[in-house]
Amino acid sequence: MNGFGPSYNRNVGIKSCSEKYIVTMDSDTILTKEWLSKMVDFMEKNPSVGICGGKILFEDSPNIINTAGGGLTRPGIAYHRGVGNNKNKTKYNKILNTIYLCSASMIIRREILDSIGMFDPDYFYGHEDLDLCWRANIAGFDVLYYPKAESYHEENASVKKFPS
Repeated sequence: MNGFGPSYNRNVGIKSCSEKYIVTMDSDTILTKEWLSKMVDFMEKNPSVGICGGKILFEDSPNIINTAGGGLTRPGIAYHRGVGNNKNKTKYNKILNTIYLCSASMIIRREILDSIGMFDPDYFYGHEDLDLCWRANIAGFDVLYYPKAESYHEENASVKKFPS
């Protein structure tokens, strides 16, 4: 399927710029004032990091985690870490290598995209971030969860408007 979903649209944006870092956001995501500076500073200090994502909190419950990185179960089912936990829980306040990050708010080093390719437009909606991060991991780039950069997400806000 090569429709005009998030992957396709992110790729349009990526192709239109040549910056060192690419930030992806969903239309229902709000970044904290210092999110970008924290992310760029972290990436500059950690050149092995290809993709980085911060702590994403629920927009309507700003102390509750929406995602703190993601993993895969043995059968290959993707899951968000930390969903429903308090943002101050020590377990979710540590930098962590992770399988994937939610593209609702993450930063990608341009050279990673030049190496592994962009978002696969065959993922019309959902799991495009898992695919991209999986490919980055396989290529040997670090994919890290960085909890000091927080954003707020009204998960699936667009989908709720058009459930069919």
